[in-house]
Amino acid sequence: RWVLRPVRELDEASTAIGAGRLEARAEALRGPPELRRMVASFNDMADVVVRTLRRQRTFVSDASHQLRNPLLSLRLAVDNLAPYVAPDGRAFHDDAVHEAEEMGRILDSLLALTRVDTAGAAPRPVPLTDSVAPHAAGWRATLDRAGMRLDVQLPDVWVLAPGDGLGHVLDELVGNAARLSGGSLVEVRAVVADGTVEVHVRDDGAGLAAAEREQAVERFWRGRGQQNVAGTGLGLAICREVVEAAGGQLDLLAAEPRGLDVQIRLARAE
Repeated sequence: RWVLRPVRELDEASTAIGAGRLEARAEALRGPPELRRMVASFNDMADVVVRTLRRQRTFVSDASHQLRNPLLSLRLAVDNLAPYVAPDGRAFHDDAVHEAEEMGRILDSLLALTRVDTAGAAPRPVPLTDSVAPHAAGWRATLDRAGMRLDVQLPDVWVLAPGDGLGHVLDELVGNAARLSGGSLVEVRAVVADGTVEVHVRDDGAGLAAAEREQAVERFWRGRGQQNVAGTGLGLAICREVVEAAGGQLDLLAAEPRGLDVQIRLARAE
């Protein structure tokens, strides 16, 4: 027990840190000298990693906040120039307004990404229908504005969902379908398999090619023909990181006969 206790504590601490509890440390006061030194080295390494992560997150968050005021001033200045722009300069003025708006969206996405990284949320059991139901009204309003219909069919099961909320992930996926798909219908469905629940957000729009589906979950990726559509290319990347933090998996599939099928695979909970 004297030899194995520090090994067990080291294993428990490493498992806890892997699950997102970054404050976990192993006890270095018991056991053989070699194991005590190894435990102390592990704790020092964990401290360095945590400090590095916090500095990175703080930098992104502070930079995003500090850029807001100059960006707002720039946007107001560009807007105030509108009455003085000659007709042949309208296109350039519109481009400047568009770029300022795009910078604002990027800052918002960076802040959202920082919140996701900071959460490091472990999965927790939630009822699928009850956790998603409050978001359905917002989906319908979004799709109504896009001239699309919504079909929601979810079974009464419990899943291990992301700590930041499965509903917010689905908000992003439904919003993407409304803005980008060009279809007429969005389906939100779930399939219960052995030990897992597959949640699908499927549209009947243009879809993505196989190569594009592989790239679409990378940060800042924008598809062909989407450069002038509102968005930053961070939404799917954030969704994937949130789902994976809960031990799940997010995949982009081709819908039949056409469209895009975003599949979220989560563990089933009792």
